[in-house]
Amino acid sequence: MVTRNLFLALVLSMMVMFTAAAESQDTPGTARDLPLDGSVSGVMFQTVWFKIGLPSFGELSLSTVSDSTLVIDLSLYDVDLTLLAGSELPEGTAQKIHHTHLAPGTYYLKMSPKHFSSGFYTVSSYINPARYTGDTIMDNESGQSVQIERDVVYTGFIGFYNRGVVDSVDNYLIVLPEAANFYYKFVSEPTVDIDVEVVETCGCGLGDPRKVLETEGMYEWYYTFTKATTIKVYRHSGGYGSYAFTVTSSRNTSPVIFTKTLKNARVGHLYQESVIAGDVDEKDSVLTYSLLTTPSWLSIDAKGKLSGTPGLEDLNKNNTVSIQVTDKSSNNTVFSTTIHLDYIVDPPTDVTVSDVPGDQGYSLKLTWTLSAVDRYVTQYNIYRSQTFMFSNPVPISVYASAEALTKAEQQHAILLGSVGPGVNSFVDDRILSNDTLYFYWVSAEGMTGESEKIPARYESITTDVEQIPSSFRVYPPYPNPFNPATTIGYEIPVECRVSLVIYDILGREVAVLFDGMVSPGRHETVWNGKNSGGALVGSGVYLYRLVAGSHSARGKVVFVR
Repeated sequence: MVTRNLFLALVLSMMVMFTAAAESQDTPGTARDLPLDGSVSGVMFQTVWFKIGLPSFGELSLSTVSDSTLVIDLSLYDVDLTLLAGSELPEGTAQKIHHTHLAPGTYYLKMSPKHFSSGFYTVSSYINPARYTGDTIMDNESGQSVQIERDVVYTGFIGFYNRGVVDSVDNYLIVLPEAANFYYKFVSEPTVDIDVEVVETCGCGLGDPRKVLETEGMYEWYYTFTKATTIKVYRHSGGYGSYAFTVTSSRNTSPVIFTKTLKNARVGHLYQESVIAGDVDEKDSVLTYSLLTTPSWLSIDAKGKLSGTPGLEDLNKNNTVSIQVTDKSSNNTVFSTTIHLDYIVDPPTDVTVSDVPGDQGYSLKLTWTLSAVDRYVTQYNIYRSQTFMFSNPVPISVYASAEALTKAEQQHAILLGSVGPGVNSFVDDRILSNDTLYFYWVSAEGMTGESEKIPARYESITTDVEQIPSSFRVYPPYPNPFNPATTIGYEIPVECRVSLVIYDILGREVAVLFDGMVSPGRHETVWNGKNSGGALVGSGVYLYRLVAGSHSARGKVVFVR
């Protein structure tokens, strides 16, 4: 296990490595490539640019996760550096630009630290390709209608996909030699609300001239017409996305499946999503569902409901899902998509603090409910401060004396310690003074960083230490191991003679720290690692013996030079 000092050294070395990279990424011309469905990590001190190449129409999502010292402002630009979208969240260590509908091409992501912040970050991207990838026409008028044939699937885009490309209406024309009964079937992505109008140029047909797309993105209807008919597709109330349709004379065709864009799945959380499917022939509307390809964690039931819980091991695997839908007539169709996985360390919940009975207020116990992804948590971190604002946490091992520790936590937070996954409690036995207000926080830490720090469920807690202890007690030295000094605290219930002596591992006397009369109460003695002659001792294990009247206690400390 890497020690905290070694870890800090590694962090500093990484920061030096990443600083040069960050400083070189300050213009679009020097932007690094951000892979689709991938991520890049680094450390940020100033603005960073990334370049993204989209191979096809689709919904682009970008997100960042940063440590508690860094807040990132995101901006997405097109190839001409025209702003397209910005951060969805004003503050916090997680930012998103979600579902920006774009055309194929080059785009730039600008990441800027807010409020002069800095720290580590991970930026990720993924694209949901347009469900129907072709576009036979682009924003034409009725006089420019594209002629189509029956029993052929046609696709298009409706809405705004990038600067200068607005596709708000598509017109099609179908010409037949004689009157016949035909059926229209439309499907679209849920991000666009489309309408369809059917206008007969000869005025000799029957049927409803206009249809509004249903909520779930699919409908079909019967129509009788002759010769020439114009089909107009346009936006009803807004949005943007792709659509597909066909005109057929037979109702006994394979079912059409359409599902809204599948939501992201979260590692360690139950994922549930319903596939939406319909059949052309109402009498054969009973459908069965099966998975042709699927990640091992996912299943589908008889009604088309996907469910499962992805694990951390699934994060970098192929999560492509292919669903086959079959009707009574054994006609079938296949729909394929990708479920994107997110991994965010969920924080603990229900953090509470209570007194430890019988210790005169010198210990407090924290308890919490484990993170929802506890099996992927590496540790829980416990913080304390004498101010209610959490800021600039520093490990308690940095402070060599109780006085230094007390002064520090009046200014910022202190990392008291950590416990492993599955552990939901921590005893703080380092309450240093009477009538002190303490505030506590607990966080979970995993492979992608640290979660939100959850405050204890109260505004403050006051230690209530009795002025005259009821019994003899010696507190563990802190810090231990130590350099340059450690503090040994003890309590005595009555006035008595106290001696505190340090010995080496062979039992030889090294230093007499104290020998004299002491009044009732709590007391502390500091050893600075020197012997009775004032010289520093060598690194190693040393023993101490404290005698107070008829009571005595022994222990050991480790001095590191």
